[in-house]
Formats: sequence, structure tokens, C-alpha cells
Amino acid sequence: MESIRLFQVHVVHKGEYGRDVELGENKLRKSGSFGPASGQEAAAVKLSIEILNDNGRLVHAEAVIDDARDAAEPVEVVDVALGHVGVDADFDHMHRGANLGGRPQTSVRQGADVLLSTTFFVLQKVAAPMPATEITTVPYTSLSDDELDALKAPEKNTLFNNVGCPFSHRAFWTAAEVDAPVRVVEVGLHAEMPASYPENFNRYRTVPFLLDSGYPVYESAIVAYYLDAKYNQGQLHNRDSPQEATLSKLLADKFEVSPLFGLLMASDPEAQKEALAKVQANLSELERIYREHAAAYRAKGPYLLGDKLSVAEIHTVPFFYRLSLGLSHYRKIVLFEGFPLLAAAYEAAIDRPAFKLTVREPEFYINVFSKFVKY
Repeated sequence: MESIRLFQVHVVHKGEYGRDVELGENKLRKSGSFGPASGQEAAAVKLSIEILNDNGRLVHAEAVIDDARDAAEPVEVVDVALGHVGVDADFDHMHRGANLGGRPQTSVRQGADVLLSTTFFVLQKVAAPMPATEITTVPYTSLSDDELDALKAPEKNTLFNNVGCPFSHRAFWTAAEVDAPVRVVEVGLHAEMPASYPENFNRYRTVPFLLDSGYPVYESAIVAYYLDAKYNQGQLHNRDSPQEATLSKLLADKFEVSPLFGLLMASDPEAQKEALAKVQANLSELERIYREHAAAYRAKGPYLLGDKLSVAEIHTVPFFYRLSLGLSHYRKIVLFEGFPLLAAAYEAAIDRPAFKLTVREPEFYINVFSKFVKY
């Protein structure tokens, strides 16, 4: 998978505004020959593409081209957009709806010769981080008081997790997918939760919980978002594509977990029948989103967004994995029977190395449910 990384690049022109600007053999003219309404803009974009493609090198910010070009790292430039100095409307020039996260710089200081600087924004293709290949989990109860206190230090990044919890799995799986440099500490739930955990770390008594250099991040969806944004440029949350982001969020929001647990826990036939109807109604809605709302992606791969894993799967598959095991074992129900698109996305997700790295053997989850299932 490739992502798009955003760079802010200052191309420094030596000359006065309104005059022809020369950079080697490239010339930016004021004639407007590249477009009737905004010819100078078009010329600037064209010029920048030519310059930035010179030997496949990126011109770094706050550097005169001739001085920085040869020392820059090779990149593949896929697009360039002009940002006028200090104008909010310049954001409209960005391709792909990229979020700049701030206004362009007003100038580049490079000696007395610099009379004009034009700000450009460059989109570069970069490879996604490789998923983690190994994760070490430490039991909370195995740590001394001093070791626990040390987890609050600025240089420590700790993910408090419970491997049986599907909510916690959202963050744990995300951490593995983006290879986040976190230490995973396993915390017991309910009666098995150590008293010092809510007292010293998470007063909400929940997992997952991320402590990133002393900064606390609570709740599964928020922790997953934080890890993805910090270590993966927000790719799993489709940061650079509002349409894909809202589509994956629609699926995640329409997913209902209560009917699944209700079906597993229901003891009498009538209650099971009613619960099964609710489960099938929700799965039908999710299948429809895959089939109709995401129709443009169906030929590209099994996930909601084709070949791209997203929060559509991150938020749902941890529940599907556990409940499909429990329903098959205790209720003899095949969860995705009659829902081929959901089944395909599910199988692709649980076959991912990062997913396998963050789950236990099926018997573990079946045994967890044995405490709650009634006959």
C-alpha cells in the first residue's frame, strides 16, 4: 500500500514581482500564456513540477534551489499545488483534499537577494510502514511499583490492553498494523483488575488505554485513531480522502454489537429466534453498505474500500472474530452465512499477519464465553 505524504516547499525566486523569473533554463513568465484567468499560477505549478522532477529530487523548505537540490533525498513527485502567501483560499488549490494543518509561510529568508518567495505543496508517494512482526506483552501484575511508576516517564509509550476484550483489540491490532513502538501491558478486567490501575493510570477503569510519553489517550476508537495518525499518517482512517473516511465510518457506526452478544447469551428458543433476527437485520444492512455504498470498490478487493484496510474492519472484525467463534461453538450458527461480502472482508482481515499477531488461539475465546453462555 502507498500513502501520500505532504511536504511544504518554498521555491525561492530571485527577482522582483511581475518580472520574468529565471531558474536555470526554466522561466516563470508573467504573460499568462498557461491559462486565461490564472496564467501565472499555472506557470508556477508547471515550473515547480519541472524543477522538482529534476533528477527526482525534492527541494527542501527554506533553501534556494541550486543550493539544496543535489543534497535532497530522491522522491517521486506526484503532484504540486501553488499556495499564495497568506491567503486562506489557497487551500482550494490542493489536490486530493489534503489537509495542510496551517497557513503557508509568508517568506523564506535566504540573504538579501530574496525578494519574492512562492510557497508550493508537494505530494510524495511513500510506502506504508510494515506491520509489526513481533509484540511482547507484559502482565501488569508482574511489574513492581517502581516499574509501573516508570511507565509515566516522558520517553515511555505504553498500551494497556486485554487480549480477550474486542474493544481493546481495536487499538492492539492498529498498533501492530502501523508498527507503533509501544510496550503492551496486559490488564485484567472486572474483579481481576488491579486496584492500582484505576488509581494511578485510568480512572475510567477501561482498556485499551494509551500512555504516550505521559499523555493519556482513552477509549478504543480514539486510541486507534491516535496510533494511526502518529505512526501511519492516518491511512487507516483515510485522512486524505473525506469520502472514503465517511464511508468507512458509516459502516463502523452502523455495526451493532448488542444483538450478537444477545444471541450468544439467549437461553430459550424464542429469545434466540428474536436475537437471531436482529443479528441478521444488522448484517443485512452492513452487507448492503459493502454492496451499494462501496460498489466502486468491489472489483478492487475484499475490504470495504477494496484493497485498503480501514476502520470499517478495524472497528468490527475484533467483535466478529470472537462472536463467530462463540456462536459456532455454542449455538451452531455460521455467522456470515448468506452474507458473502462481509464474509470475504472478514476472512481477508483475520488472515493479515498483524491480526494474527494480536489474537490468541480460538479455544481461549471459546473458554472466555463459557462463563456467560446459558443453556
